[in-house]
Amino acid sequence: MDDGRRRRRAKQGRRDARRRRSRNEDAGELPLIKEVRRALTRGHPIKLLALASGMIHLSKPDRWGYLKAEKREPFPLDVVIAAYIGMKVRESTAMLAVLAELLPDDAEWKARCRLEVETRTHLLPTWLAHLPDIRVHRVVRKTHILGDRDELWLGARLAGGQELTCAVAINHNMFSEVADVSVWATPIDEVMRGDDRQDFSSAALSLADAKAWIRHGLEHAFFPDDSDSSPGCRPLLVWLVGHLPDGGEAYRRPSWDWQEAEAVIDEFFASTVGRRFAGSGYREVLDAVLETGTGDPLRWSAARIRHALAGASYDDDGIPLEVQINAPELLRAYVPFAHARSGIREELTDEALAAIDNLAPAYHEELIDSARDHGDLFGEEVVAQ
Repeated sequence: MDDGRRRRRAKQGRRDARRRRSRNEDAGELPLIKEVRRALTRGHPIKLLALASGMIHLSKPDRWGYLKAEKREPFPLDVVIAAYIGMKVRESTAMLAVLAELLPDDAEWKARCRLEVETRTHLLPTWLAHLPDIRVHRVVRKTHILGDRDELWLGARLAGGQELTCAVAINHNMFSEVADVSVWATPIDEVMRGDDRQDFSSAALSLADAKAWIRHGLEHAFFPDDSDSSPGCRPLLVWLVGHLPDGGEAYRRPSWDWQEAEAVIDEFFASTVGRRFAGSGYREVLDAVLETGTGDPLRWSAARIRHALAGASYDDDGIPLEVQINAPELLRAYVPFAHARSGIREELTDEALAAIDNLAPAYHEELIDSARDHGDLFGEEVVAQ
């Protein structure tokens, strides 16, 4: 290399270094700028998408914060966006481009972000420059054998060809709410090939039905921060769902044949394990318990058990207290009987029985306290069988 070329290269290196220093100094006070830079340089778009999604999630007030010892202050997203607009660097342009898409319900800020990006000349990756062109191309429904949990796996492809997969867990024990969301930097076909979990069956779900299922589940997610392992992914899910077609049908709880259910109950009370519960009121207790969760008389998860035995309250509707208090023992006899009828493997039955054992003491205590408040104990101690 001749001296002239060496001098030119050294001069260019000094210019590049000055530009980097200037950029870092200008953006030194910009919130999360280092995280944005790392997300831009580490390959898959999921890094930047997840970062923006988390910011949006944290900007929303915690509606159940008043029940918590440590209250979370909302992330000042409007202040941060204003700072990004004020700093004319590539990192801020990239974040504004993502926020222009993911901001769910603030038309003014979305428009400001989009307008600011349009006025800048920073070179952005293809996937980011064409972020609105993302396409959700496949949805797989995975259903747990106990029936109270579905997972919808959404496969999406960005304009640059990168793919991601979003997993949405739906809990049917309450209102078929979205209980958990996670995002993977992996194509859905690859995720499906690597998923060999027991107890799940797979089926295709139309894109329109997936949209209806998830929108219903998001609207009925009352405690997302408590159940969701990654609540910061929810704004990203909302954005993905917005790219699905309309016209689908939301999840419908199965309608169980009451005559078949009655036949199962008759068989239980006639069995060796069920005969000791033949006294007055036990059938009414079992009928009430069967109304919980999915209503399936033959499948009982630990989660459904928790729902069935939570919040015990005595109500004098003709069922003796000594019968109501034995609901955990009734379930302990009924669940193995039901699972034997439906072919549920022993390990899942054991999980349900363990949940009964763990919840029984609290159930007894709450029920007795409630009965005492009603004045129905008369100083006598009621003991479970």
